[in-house]
Amino acid sequence: MRKDGKMDGNIENLVTGSVKKESGDSGKWRVEYRIKGGKENGSDFKSLKRGFLTKRDATAYLDGLKVTWQEKILRRSDPKHYMTFEELFEMYKTTMDVATKLSTQDSRNNMVYTHILPFFGKMKLADITQVKIEEWRGTFFKNGKCIYKDSYIHAIRSRLCAVLNFATERHLMDFNPAKHVKMGVKEAPERPVWTVEQYKRFHNEISPNTPEYIAFDVFFWCGLRLGELLALTVSDIDLEKRYIRINKNIYERHGKRIVTTPKTAKSIRNVSISETLCNELREYIAKLPDSKPDTTLFSTSKTSLHRKLKAGIEKSGVPRITIHCFWHSHITYLVNKGWSAPVVASRVGHESIYITTHYMHAYSEMEDAMCEMMDKDIA
Repeated sequence: MRKDGKMDGNIENLVTGSVKKESGDSGKWRVEYRIKGGKENGSDFKSLKRGFLTKRDATAYLDGLKVTWQEKILRRSDPKHYMTFEELFEMYKTTMDVATKLSTQDSRNNMVYTHILPFFGKMKLADITQVKIEEWRGTFFKNGKCIYKDSYIHAIRSRLCAVLNFATERHLMDFNPAKHVKMGVKEAPERPVWTVEQYKRFHNEISPNTPEYIAFDVFFWCGLRLGELLALTVSDIDLEKRYIRINKNIYERHGKRIVTTPKTAKSIRNVSISETLCNELREYIAKLPDSKPDTTLFSTSKTSLHRKLKAGIEKSGVPRITIHCFWHSHITYLVNKGWSAPVVASRVGHESIYITTHYMHAYSEMEDAMCEMMDKDIA
């Protein structure tokens, strides 16, 4: 055996030995064996094992020793035959989670735990083939129809591809068998958004004396994400210059609130607020029982906001949306008012190319209106 753990020659001759009967009247048996390169310095390791009651027991021990050492060397030289997907994923997590936000870790890893490990977990890497992956894909269909949205199925496949790419990059697999297996589509369906009129109908059903009442206003008129809003403190509201400072995020995990950095570098920003909203916030902060700079602005939770949102929708009869749809509603509102993609992107903490590509329909409608204006001027 070489120092790198690989064999010089036939692996079957790695362990040699013999079974002998002990001298005397004990009637017991012993195994004398030699492991080629079994010591750390690469030299052979010799030993013996005594006390076997029968020759069969001694022979079984020697055979087991051979198998154990063969597997140990094969694992080093060709891990795909012995490493399971579960072991690969643990290696992947250890490596990748270091540079990933906690919320992203949980989202990605939970997808693997829920949809991938139950099927591939105990499978050896060498047994993960395109045929097996196609078989796994079939588990997401019932009566010929996919049980999840196309975008979610695509995200699950992307997780599997990422882990298997990790394996190929480290020479644990020869190629990625998931590469040519198509599942779902990348683009998520267009999220529902509210108009100003719909939002006002909804907001009229929320009790004015609650943190949620002003929180929904901040969502709709400022374009904040859920974690950004929950992380706000009194010091983040500049009532003189009329802006909200976004520099942190709240992530709720296992019932605990964890303060993290915002989603991306562009998410760190100052969001200007209208005079009307500024006055609302001034009155709200004045009524807080403890309005110190580090006091949490909204004493509410993700669960409470979702509950109030659902109740308000049912009472007002407006289309059903999620908390994140407030963010999209704000973007749509600004685009429809004629604000450019870079300006909107800066306000909501995103790339301008995202605004351009995802809200192209709104810009197209603006161009149509522009052409109508030109027609009138030409006439």
